[in-house]
Amino acid sequence: MSNRSLLKVNPEVQGRVFSLPYMLASIISPLGYLTAGPLADQFFEPLMEKGGTLAGTVLGTLLGTGAGRGMGLIYVLSGLTVIFASAAAYLNPRIRRLEKEVPDAIPG
Repeated sequence: MSNRSLLKVNPEVQGRVFSLPYMLASIISPLGYLTAGPLADQFFEPLMEKGGTLAGTVLGTLLGTGAGRGMGLIYVLSGLTVIFASAAAYLNPRIRRLEKEVPDAIPG
């Protein structure tokens, strides 16, 4: 993709442009709510029970074992995902230099 086809968003339309990712996230978030409970109860909780697959690992030591630890594991994995995605974006020189490389919007 060439820089010629990219422009920063004109300030007059930023509200409309920035509302699109928010709308998409709002549409998808109920899917997360619907899947988090069953995923925690049926997949992650058994892993973190006493004698579970992850009970004797570092995760079992850090988070503990027993009721509610599966949901804790989901929180930890979600946090690690955000950290790794942020680090990957930062390590990408194109993303890091985006403000300098992409020309300003043409007024009007």
